[in-house]
Amino acid sequence: MASWTADELATKTLIELGVVGAGQSAAAEDAAEVKERWESVHAQLQKDLQIPFGDGTSTADIPAWAQEPLQKYMAWKCAALFLGTSVPQTIVAGGGEGYRELQSQMHGGKKHARVRSKSY
Repeated sequence: MASWTADELATKTLIELGVVGAGQSAAAEDAAEVKERWESVHAQLQKDLQIPFGDGTSTADIPAWAQEPLQKYMAWKCAALFLGTSVPQTIVAGGGEGYRELQSQMHGGKKHARVRSKSY
């Protein structure tokens, strides 16, 4: 799989939301809204997960390993913008799943162990 730009991420996000059909082009206004949201999401992911790609702009490449999780996460982050208050549970669940997958990829696929503390 080749790297994606933010333009491709915007189109895939709109497909995930059902705003655009597979094989169709996104409306320029819709794609611009998703790309604007991507800039803030990218900044958040760099802060929280230290993602090693892109700069949040439309020219930055998104590697293959991050594409599907980002598509799901971005769909969740953009859902209210395009779907209003009736966001399907699959989009909500997919957003959490996408974030956890990105987190897992950033930590080498390791699961975080629970820490138990003892009081003395």
